[in-house]
Amino acid sequence: MIINPSVDISAFIGRMSRAFLPSAVYHLEEYGLPRMISKKIHNAGLIDFLDPEMDLLASLEQFKLLGLEAVLAISSLGAFDRYVVKFFFDGITPDEFIEGQGAA
Repeated sequence: MIINPSVDISAFIGRMSRAFLPSAVYHLEEYGLPRMISKKIHNAGLIDFLDPEMDLLASLEQFKLLGLEAVLAISSLGAFDRYVVKFFFDGITPDEFIEGQGAA
């Protein structure tokens, strides 16, 4: 196979390495948040995962700012989705911030 050296395929390789998902969504999946739940959060307008500036750290900060209750209020989340979101928040927030509550 002869490849044209003037063709830049780095963007394709980069997207392929993340399974064609936005970077934050791919990394959040490693943190326990399935891509379908991320899609529901994105579709609800809470977090714009297509924003090029939205990396893992920015998305985690956004989740902390929103709080658990705001995410659980998404109507398209099912009972199991809500269970997964609670488990995800347990992993990314200190004990005093669980359930969208501030420090005691």
